Amino acid sequence: MSALLIEKSLPETTHSATEYAAEGSSDKVIALTNRNIKIMVVEDNEIYREMISKILIDEGHNVEAVSSGLVAIKKLKKQKYDMIFMDLFMPELDGYNTTRNIRNINHCKNLPIVALTSNKNKELIRKWATLGLTAYIAKPSTKHSILKTVEKAKRALAS
Repeated sequence: MSALLIEKSLPETTHSATEYAAEGSSDKVIALTNRNIKIMVVEDNEIYREMISKILIDEGHNVEAVSSGLVAIKKLKKQKYDMIFMDLFMPELDGYNTTRNIRNINHCKNLPIVALTSNKNKELIRKWATLGLTAYIAKPSTKHSILKTVEKAKRALAS
């Protein structure tokens, strides 16, 4: 994964942090992109957490939502997930430090993490990206941007 965040102007404020395998349709890519995945949503804002969870559940994904980075780390030590959506600013442990801790868990070293932030500080987002973000979505986000990011991450997992 790229250490620097590569921003692209895409509609619905979805930004790519890495290049995804867009060409070719190997059986592995097709199989992974057609299956539902297990996603953790880490967001301290209850309304936003429920909104993202509902969008993902409505698409058939298995979603577990938690309100803090500390809870996320504890769960990730016991269970495997296919992807994480995580807020940057949370009480107790922010998204940056939560991601640092997650990357130290053996089965989470390459786990796709999608950053959720309303922060416009590009340096802070770049710093977070050095830990291996898959993408980031600016808040407020749309259903389309959330689902598009899930599909891109699934393709990245398959390649």
